[in-house]
Formats: sequence, structure tokens, C-alpha cells
Amino acid sequence: MRRTAALTRTRRTGRSPRPRSAAWRCTVNGSQTGFASRCTGRPCSAVGAGSRPGREGFSFAIERQGECVGQIGLWLRDIEQGRGTVGYWIRPRRRGRGTASMAFRVLSEWAWTMEDLQRLQAHVEPANEASCRSIEHAGFVREGLLRSWQSIAGSRRDMFVYALVRPRAP
Repeated sequence: MRRTAALTRTRRTGRSPRPRSAAWRCTVNGSQTGFASRCTGRPCSAVGAGSRPGREGFSFAIERQGECVGQIGLWLRDIEQGRGTVGYWIRPRRRGRGTASMAFRVLSEWAWTMEDLQRLQAHVEPANEASCRSIEHAGFVREGLLRSWQSIAGSRRDMFVYALVRPRAP
């Protein structure tokens, strides 16, 4: 039996279609931690892509059994090249239950409704083995190591790059 994620659609930013094929709805109520709690009373996208000039994208709350357990986003700053970048977080007490993999699968399926999008990619720190497993379970393939790719807390970090390429029509 196929499980579907109860993901939530926030106010969209950008020019892409609305995610009608998946069950998206926002559940920001002030009880979440991290990203969602910073946007209490506002759509998550107001803090996500919409708050960064020049970036278009989507930010969604991930809901399981009526509780917001995380966030997943699709950023389209490289859409002219056919690329989108995905990222996520899951509340610590809700990790290890397949939630991230399921959210990646649902987001990916929906993302392919955008005709210009040919490739989804994600960047994961090599030490984050749980995230590596989650994205691999969702069908993403590790393509390589990007050395000194990103600055986090003032320190340059290496990142694995994972990709999922649009399925070819039969």
C-alpha cells in the first residue's frame, strides 16, 4: 500500500503551478520549533523563499497526524537551467520514521508538473548519514562531493550533491 504524505501548501512564491495533486496544507500554530515557529501567523513561504530577494520557490510544512513535524522546500533560483534545489528539516523527536523520504518523494512527484524543471538536487553534509539515507530512499543519486561548498557558522563545509533527474517519457 502506498502511503501519501500530508504535506501542507503555504502561499506560493514564484511562477510555478500550485500543488493540487498532493495533499498540501499549512499547519503553523506556534507550537513547532525551528523554521515554522519563526513564521507563526504567516505562511511559511513568507520566511522562506519569499524573504530572500531574487529567489523563487516553495516552502511547505510537513504534517503527520495533525502535527507539524518539519519543513521541506523547493528553490528555483536556477530554473533557467532546468534545476531546482530541495532542502528539509524534521523535528528531532520525529526523525527515523521515514518522514523525510516520504516528503522528498511527494515533493519530487509534484515538482515534475513544472515543465521547465529537469533536475532536482540536494546538498547534504557527509557526516549526516541519516539525511543521506533519507534522500537515497527517495530515489536521489549521490553524484559527488563538493569541497568547501558552503559556509555554516563561519566554517567552510563539504557537501555531497544528490540529484534526481526528470523521468523520461516511455
